[in-house]
Amino acid sequence: KLVELVYTAVSRAMFNKDQLALAVHLARNLLPAQFPTEEWSVFLNCSSSLSDGAANTASKRESGSRPGTAASSTPSWVRAESADAYEQIAAALPGLVATAQLQEGRIWAPWAASTASVVGPGDGGVEFVPAAVAGRLSGLQQLTLVAAFRPDRYVLAQMLTTLAVGQACDGSPVDMAYMHASTCPQHDL
Repeated sequence: KLVELVYTAVSRAMFNKDQLALAVHLARNLLPAQFPTEEWSVFLNCSSSLSDGAANTASKRESGSRPGTAASSTPSWVRAESADAYEQIAAALPGLVATAQLQEGRIWAPWAASTASVVGPGDGGVEFVPAAVAGRLSGLQQLTLVAAFRPDRYVLAQMLTTLAVGQACDGSPVDMAYMHASTCPQHDL
C-alpha cells in the first residue's frame, strides 16, 4: 500500500513520458532479483538510445564506423536504426537472443512491421512482444526488446503490470476530498 501511495503521488507530478522510468526504477529497487545486473545495463543502454537514437545512428552511418561484417549477423527484420541495439544485445546477452528467438524472422518480422496499436490481450491489437516468445521472457527482457526494436511501443501501462508494479501505476485523477481528509487540519494544501 505504501509503494502504491508513493508511486501515485510522485507520478502525478511527472510528465506521462517519465512515469514509466519511475515505475521501472521503483520495481528494480523493490525486486532486485528480477533485474540481473547485465540485463539491467543493456536495458539502460537501449533506453538511453531512445533519446539519442536517430542522431547517433545517422552520425555512425556518415562516419562509416560500422563494419560491414557485423551487419550480416543482424536479422533482416531488424530496422536499420535498431541494428546497433541488436548487436549490443547479441554481444552482451546471447542467452536472450536464443530465448527470444531473435533470429526467427517468421516470429519477429510481422511484429516489427506492424502499424497496429498495442492494446490489451484479446482486444484485437498487436502483442507487446510476439506471443510465441512472451511467456519465456521476463518483464525486463520484454522491455529491453521493445526499447531496442520498437520504441514507439515503449510507453504502455501493460508493461508496468508485467514488472509487478501492479495497481501502483493507477493514473487516477486526484481526489481532493481524499487529499483533504488525509492531511492534518493545521497544514494547508
